[in-house]
Amino acid sequence: MVRALWVGLLVVGCFGDLDRFHAAPDGAAAGDGPTGDGPAGGDGGCGAIGSACCSNMSCESGAVCQNNLCVGCGLPSQICCGGATCNNQLATCIGSTCAAKKVFIVGGNMIASWDGNAWSQTTTIPGALDLYAIWGSGADNILAVGRNASTQGVAARWNGSSWSNAMVVSGTTALNGVWGSGPNDVWALGAGGGGGVLVHYDGMAWSSTVALMQGLEAVWGSGPNDIWAVGSNSNAMGTVAHWAGWGGGAPVITYTAIMNTRFLTAVWGSGPNDVWAVGYDDANGLMVHSDGTIWSSPQIISNTLRLDGLWGSGPNDVWAVGCASFGTALIVRWTSGFGALPSVTRANGLDYFAGLWGSGAKDAWAVGGTMNERLALHWDGNAWSSYPVAGLPLGALAIWGLAR
Repeated sequence: MVRALWVGLLVVGCFGDLDRFHAAPDGAAAGDGPTGDGPAGGDGGCGAIGSACCSNMSCESGAVCQNNLCVGCGLPSQICCGGATCNNQLATCIGSTCAAKKVFIVGGNMIASWDGNAWSQTTTIPGALDLYAIWGSGADNILAVGRNASTQGVAARWNGSSWSNAMVVSGTTALNGVWGSGPNDVWALGAGGGGGVLVHYDGMAWSSTVALMQGLEAVWGSGPNDIWAVGSNSNAMGTVAHWAGWGGGAPVITYTAIMNTRFLTAVWGSGPNDVWAVGYDDANGLMVHSDGTIWSSPQIISNTLRLDGLWGSGPNDVWAVGCASFGTALIVRWTSGFGALPSVTRANGLDYFAGLWGSGAKDAWAVGGTMNERLALHWDGNAWSSYPVAGLPLGALAIWGLAR
């Protein structure tokens, strides 16, 4: 059953004092689709995406004519071709917008999957106790990380048709976040050896444990040598760690403690010079921003208690989930880049929402629920619809999907 929700901004929230709210933070906007010189026999210079429609109102394959302009259709976050058709391998039509067809939610020792029409399958992962984060490089390489009952970090892998058992990642006690630049360059963030660790997956095995400060829980990067992790230091101050690769055989890592913050819970960027992080101080949710070199002072978000999840479709479309109090859920949205005042939308009666991911400005998911039900909410650029997700436990959830 699909239930129509609010038109406008998402209203989501947080649940009590859960210490992990993960959103796969690498959901960049989907591409505009194929380009070209226009349909065969068309007018010169017409028919390509972003160009005028040809004289017969036609456009190249993968585009439709709207207001005499050819716009991409069929891919995630684009409009449906012909009003009802999307690229069958990647997307399905929800309303008038193409939405990513393969999306996953992790929580507890379970993973739920979206098949384009419903959250119809929930898989139990043997060997896992709690899964905290999920990321993938493609349809046949998706990784979910967390911990097992023996206090060891674990990772499970989707190979395109099934999930593996959760395998122990040596030298870790828990893995809280995961991000990669490609199938052979994946990094997971967690704890081990009495401190924090960053471990590497080369497509075959986990190795290269790098010691970090303790207290980091979320990770995002723009490339193999530009990885950011956020959390809190031993002085209860929000902290950012930046990995810049190897130098002289040693890891190049710098730490920045952000004044007037307590904890940074999530990190995302549109590129190496536009990195965002959210979290909280003693009384408010907040956001900080980096141009790749210097971190800003916190931007306090009025009437919020904390911000926990973060995702954007680009530098002028950044979203964060959080709460104003228990049961008062909200989302903050920046539409004019860093420094502008965000909009805040809230609603009473929602217990928590934890995960946030999208393929673009017209295809985003938020996941969470009430005390009795887990829900996934989909944004098509105009309105939110709610889908029940059976089988997931109450608690922290994370979401990620395949956009290309």
